[in-house]
Amino acid sequence: MSDVLQYEDINDFNESADNDDRKFAVIIGCIEEIIVNENFNNLMDDFFDNYTVTPENEKLIYEKYIATVKKYIEEQLRGKLVNFEMGKFEEELNKRKHEVEDDVYEILASFKDFETFKNFYYEYIRDLKDRVASDISVGAVSILSYNNS
Repeated sequence: MSDVLQYEDINDFNESADNDDRKFAVIIGCIEEIIVNENFNNLMDDFFDNYTVTPENEKLIYEKYIATVKKYIEEQLRGKLVNFEMGKFEEELNKRKHEVEDDVYEILASFKDFETFKNFYYEYIRDLKDRVASDISVGAVSILSYNNS
């Protein structure tokens, strides 16, 4: 079966509230699948490894972030959902942000709001450093355990 959702020409849904809810839920579900995927996580790690935000370059990094990360998510959605339009989805997201998990919303909001991006960037870097430190400590424990055997 193809990765494109067979029934998801999202413009074919009727204009009823139930179908609006379904359409929104389908899009959010696809976004959740995208952001938990290893390819997305690698993209994010690579991006934040390659760019350090400073007061002098923060706007340029933000533009590159949108051109890289938002574009990736949008391309993935277009591959999964026939006739997907990011602009229409963003309008709906603004109305329904309370229906979206915080982590998902934060990523999506970071495309529209520079301050959200900066907060997201610093949080991501902090989490990345914590993961690296955890990996190093696990490796050190493994080496010590091996050497003590």
